[in-house]
Amino acid sequence: MPSYHFITHWKARGTCAEVHDTLSDAEGRLPYTLRWNFIVAEKRKPHGFTINAFGDFLGRGVWILEQDGDDCSVTFDWKLEAEKPLLRKLSFLLRPIFSFNHRWAMEKGEMSLKLELLTDVTHNDNTPLTFRLAECLSPLKRGFTSPIFPS
Repeated sequence: MPSYHFITHWKARGTCAEVHDTLSDAEGRLPYTLRWNFIVAEKRKPHGFTINAFGDFLGRGVWILEQDGDDCSVTFDWKLEAEKPLLRKLSFLLRPIFSFNHRWAMEKGEMSLKLELLTDVTHNDNTPLTFRLAECLSPLKRGFTSPIFPS
């Protein structure tokens, strides 16, 4: 069965607890439809959680949160297998598209997380909002996503 493995790293200004609460409440959209759900298999608040996904693919995602001064280092280790017959048969063709889409979705997720933390009224470090917004969107602070093949 075709498998995928992605590792994503982010750094966000905030505590692990703030990042955990924000990630636990996240929703998003993709430019195509995959039907899947997940259950939280393990909670390690504020240091992360593990999800098990099922539907068009089966997988396990491990979120690891580590405090690093004023920032929280975020790692998402995502391993999944194509379950839908069409995805399995066309995996050789779709793999680059899924890799690109994962990077795109994770970049959007990282930006959303940082913006959410910016607007969180409990996060009051007296830093001017314009500075924090510029820092949030700075390409120098962005993490990276690296697809790993094969799994």
